[in-house]
Amino acid sequence: MRFLALGGGSEVGASCNLLQMDNINILMDAGIRMGGDVAGASTDALPDLALLQEAGGVDAVLVSHAHLDHIGALPLVHRAYPAAPIYATAPTVHLMRVLLADALKIMSIKAEQELECPLYDADLVARMFTRVVPVPMGGNIMLPGGVKVFFFPAGHILGAAMLGLEGAAGRVLYTGDISAGNQRTIAGLVAPDFAPHLLVMESTYGNRLHANRQREEKTLAGTVAEVIASGGHALVPAFALGRAQEIILLIAAHQQAGLIPQFPIWVDGMVRSICQAYLNFPELLRGPLKRFINNGGNPFFHDKGLVRPVTAAPLREKVLAGAPACIIASSGMLTGGPSQFYASRLVNDPRNAIIFCGYQDEESPGKRLLALADDPGATITLGGVETRVQCRVAQYGLSAHADAGELASLAARLRPRRVVLVHGDDEARQALAQTLADNRRAVLAPENGQWLDFSFRRGRREGAAAAPAARSSRPGSGHWRSGPPDPAVLWDELVRKPSTRNKLYTAEELAALWYGGALTPEGQARVAEMLESDRRYFAADWKHPYFYRPRRPDQVAADRLRESIMQGLPHLPGKLVLLRDAGGAVRAGICYGVDELGFYAWKVGRDGTWHPAESLLEVIGPWYKPGEVNAPGKEKKARVLGEPPEESVVRAEQKQRLHRFLLQVKHVYRQLKPRVLWEKIRNQAHGPASVAQWLNLLGLEAGMETQTALAWRLNNHPDYFTRQFTPGELPLYQCRAEVPGEEAGPDEDMVDRMEQNAALAVADKLFGPASGLYRKGLDFSSGEMTLYFHFPGPAAKRYGQQIEELGAVTGWSVKVHPEAHHGALADAVRRLLPPGWQLLRNPSIHREDERVSVRCEIPPGEEELALELVKGYKELTGQQLVIENPGGEPVAGGGVLSAAGAGDAGGAGGVTGIDGKTAISGMAGPGDEAMEINAAYATIRAGLQQAGAVVYKVGKKRDSGGEYIEVSFISPEVGERYRKQLAGLQAQTGWPVRINPRPNQNEIKSLVRSAMEPAWGLVKEPGFFEKERMVRVKLRNAPPGDDPKWKAVVEKIGLLTGYTLECINI
Repeated sequence: MRFLALGGGSEVGASCNLLQMDNINILMDAGIRMGGDVAGASTDALPDLALLQEAGGVDAVLVSHAHLDHIGALPLVHRAYPAAPIYATAPTVHLMRVLLADALKIMSIKAEQELECPLYDADLVARMFTRVVPVPMGGNIMLPGGVKVFFFPAGHILGAAMLGLEGAAGRVLYTGDISAGNQRTIAGLVAPDFAPHLLVMESTYGNRLHANRQREEKTLAGTVAEVIASGGHALVPAFALGRAQEIILLIAAHQQAGLIPQFPIWVDGMVRSICQAYLNFPELLRGPLKRFINNGGNPFFHDKGLVRPVTAAPLREKVLAGAPACIIASSGMLTGGPSQFYASRLVNDPRNAIIFCGYQDEESPGKRLLALADDPGATITLGGVETRVQCRVAQYGLSAHADAGELASLAARLRPRRVVLVHGDDEARQALAQTLADNRRAVLAPENGQWLDFSFRRGRREGAAAAPAARSSRPGSGHWRSGPPDPAVLWDELVRKPSTRNKLYTAEELAALWYGGALTPEGQARVAEMLESDRRYFAADWKHPYFYRPRRPDQVAADRLRESIMQGLPHLPGKLVLLRDAGGAVRAGICYGVDELGFYAWKVGRDGTWHPAESLLEVIGPWYKPGEVNAPGKEKKARVLGEPPEESVVRAEQKQRLHRFLLQVKHVYRQLKPRVLWEKIRNQAHGPASVAQWLNLLGLEAGMETQTALAWRLNNHPDYFTRQFTPGELPLYQCRAEVPGEEAGPDEDMVDRMEQNAALAVADKLFGPASGLYRKGLDFSSGEMTLYFHFPGPAAKRYGQQIEELGAVTGWSVKVHPEAHHGALADAVRRLLPPGWQLLRNPSIHREDERVSVRCEIPPGEEELALELVKGYKELTGQQLVIENPGGEPVAGGGVLSAAGAGDAGGAGGVTGIDGKTAISGMAGPGDEAMEINAAYATIRAGLQQAGAVVYKVGKKRDSGGEYIEVSFISPEVGERYRKQLAGLQAQTGWPVRINPRPNQNEIKSLVRSAMEPAWGLVKEPGFFEKERMVRVKLRNAPPGDDPKWKAVVEKIGLLTGYTLECINI
C-alpha cells in the first residue's frame, strides 16, 4: 500500500490524495487552492497532477465533499483519465453542480476582463458528470480489484463523507474534512464501526481548541445587533456552502427568540443556490429542519420573514443605502464575490462591522483584514481599490472542522496502526502529531509529493472488525436466519439486554445482526426496506442521520394500544368525532381517513392533521358517506383510507358545514352548565352510561347538536365527570362523588383560530386582486377578521361563499367593513364614463346616503347613455350615481339630474399666495367696467371649455394688489397651456385672471391609478413629487420601459397632468 499527497498535504487547500492498494490507483479528492485564482491558469491554484501520470494513472476517484478545495480540479482529472468513475454521495453530486457552475461563471468573467485562460470549460464539466456515480450516505461500493469503499457521515457540510476502504492490503479511513459537534443544519460525525490500519486525517485546527459554540453564536448575534443599533451595516463573509446556512439560521433564531431586535438580513451570492440545494435533501438534515422542510417550509427564506435574497446586482447599492442590516455574502475569505464588494464599501466607516466566522487562508484578504484590525492608519486593497480600515473587525469560532481534542479522540476511538496528517499547515500538524505521539500513535506528516509506503499484516483483530457488518457481539439465540427480517423479533432481542437497548444501529449493522454470516446484498436491501416501512419498533435518530434506534418499550406498548383501538373502528371515515388535541382542548372534527395507529380529521381553523387513536373521545355519528363523496376508481393514499377526492374542495365544503353546525351546538352547550348537569346525573343514581344513554336518562332532546354538546361537556370537565373506555366498546361516563367548590370558569371557544399571518394568507388566496380587497384587520379580543373591499355591498353578495369558507378554514369570525373606498368610487366613475364625456369636477362622495355625484359635459345626443352609466355604476359599486349636466337639456331617468349652475365646483381648492408666474398680466384689481362676478365665472368657464380645457374651480381671491379671479386646473403646468385664452378672458371680463399655482394632487393620483393595468399590480398609493413634477408608482410586475402600453400611459399622464410618470418594480 502506498500513499501520496499531490496537494493539501502540508497546507489547507488543493486536497488531492492518491492511494495505491490491491493493484489499483484510487484518487481521493481533487481540489484547488482557494488562495490561488480559480479563474487563472496559475499552477499555484492546482495540485501537482503530473504525479498521477508518473504513478500510472487513475482507476477511480472518490470525493469526500463538495467544497472547491476538494473538487475544483476534478474536470482536469477527468480530461486526463476519462474512463475513471467518480463516486460521491447524492447531495455532494448536487452541490458539485452548483459550485462548478459558479466557478465557470467566474472564469468566464475573468477571461473577458483580464484575458486569463480558464482552467476548463462547460463542455468538459458536462462530460465529467457523465462519469459521476451518486452513492447513498452510509452505503458502500465495490471498486475493481475487490476494494470495498464505505461512505460514513463526516458532519462537515451537507453530504460530506469519510471514506473507508477495505481490500487485501488492509483498511484505510480517509476523513476528508470532519466536524464532531452538531450544527444547526446537520449532525456531527459519529465514529464509524471501522478499524483502519491507516488513518488519513485532516489537521486544519490541530493546534487549537474551539470555544464554546453556543457562547460564540450568542456573542456573534449580539455583535451584529449592536452594530445595527448604532446605525451601521454588519457584513458576515461566509462560505456559501455550510457556514452561510448556519449564520442565517442562528441570527434568525435569535430574532425569533427575542434575544436580539428585528432587522433585515440580506443574503447574497451563491448562498441562495446552496440554500435551495439543502431543501432537496431534508432526510440528511437535523430533525427540526427536516420536519420543517417536509411540511413545505423554507427554513432560510420565509414568506413573512426578515431574511431576503439579493436577486440582482443593482439591488446591492439599495441594500447599502437602506436601513441598517446584516449582510451574509460569499466568499468567506473576501477573495471575490459579493462579500468583497460589500467589504470595499463598508470598511472605511467606523459604524460598520465585518465579522468573520470561518477559516481564513494566510494569503486571503480576510486574513489581511484581521491582521490590520488594530492598526488605526492601516489600508487594504479590496476589489482593486485601496481603502482605509476604519470599521469594526471581529472573528468568532463557528468552524465546521474538528479541533485538536476532537481529532485526537477520533484517533483514539479508531486505534489505527498509522496516522497520516494532511490538510493543515506545519504548525497545526506538528502540534497534533505530538498529541497523537504522546498516545503512542505512529504519526506521519508528509510534504506534498512525498510517497509513503505501508505494509500491514492482517491479524485476528483486523479480520473481526473489518466492516460495519462484522460485529462480534450479537444478541439472539446464536443461529443465523435466512428468512425475511421480522422487526418485532429483532427489536425484542435488542431491548432485552441493557447493553444493546439504547445503541444506534445502521441498516447494515441490523442486517448483520439478523443474517450474520449469511448476509447478502439482497438481505441488506430487505432490512433497509423493513426499516423504511416499520413505524413501531425502530425509529430513525434525528440527531444522527442513517442511524436507527430501537424504540422504548412504552412507545411500542402505546402503539399496540392504538392498533387495538383502531381495529375496533373500521368505519370511522365520514364520521363526526370529538377529540382531544395536543394542547388538551376538546375539539370537533370530521374523520376523513385512518391508519393503523390513528386517524385524520378536518377541524375548523386547522388543516387536516393526524391524531393518535387515544385522542379520540367520542364518535358522534355519520357526517358524510365516503362512498358517495369519492369518485369511482380514484386511488387512495397508501396510509389513508376513505379520503375524499378533490380534497381541497371537499375539505372547504365540509369545514364550512362543520362551522355552521358548531354555531348551533354552542347554544345548546352553554345551556348545559357543568354543576347543574352534574347534579342531574347524580340524582339519576345510575351507573356509568354512554352519551346516548344519558341523553335518554336526562330527557334531553334527541339530535346530533344536543348529543355533541353533551359529549363535549362530559369530556371537557374531568373534575365533574369520569370517562371509562375499553377498546371495541363505547366510552362510558359517570359523575364524580364530589365536585370543586367553585363554579367552572367561562366556556372556551369551540374552534381553534388559525395563526394570524396564516389566516391573512388564506384571505389573500381566496380573494384575488379582482375582488377589490385592499385591507384586512384582526381583532384578537373578539376573534373577528374584518375585510375591507372597495365596494363592500356587491363584494358581500358576490363572494359570500368565500367569506363563509374563510371563517370555516381559519376559525375567525369574518365580517365585511360596510363603507366603500372613496378613491375607488371616484376611479370607477372615470373608468365608466363613455369616450367624449368631459368630467368638470371631482366626483363628490355622499357617504351618508351612499351616493356619488359628478358634473360632466355630455355630448349632444348621448343623454340616454346616462341611464346605462347609472345602472352599471350601481351594479359595480352598489352606490347611486347622480350626473349633473350644466347648460344642457334635462336628462330623463332615475338618479340623473341636470343643473345649469356654473359657480364654485368644489374641486381642488386654491391657495391665497400667488406665484408671479401664474398671473396673466400686471392688472391690479377689477376695472370699472368689470363684469358681475358670477357672469365673469360663467364667461371664463365657457371660454376655457371651448378651448378644450378642464377647469376644476373658478373663485375670487384677494391679495395686497386687490381682488382677482383664480382658475384651478389639474396642475399649473396644464394651465400654462391656456395662457393666451386666459389673457383674452381677462380683457373680456375686466377681472385680473391668475392660475392656481398648486396642483390637484388627488386628481392626478386618481388619474394615474385608473390608468394602471391590473396585471401590473399597483402597490399602495402613487407617490407625488410636486417639486420634480413627477408621479412614481410601485408595481409588482412592472412592464419594460419600451412596452407600448406603458409608453402610452406615460404619454397620456403627461398630456392630462403635465407630470412625468416613473415606476419601481418591487
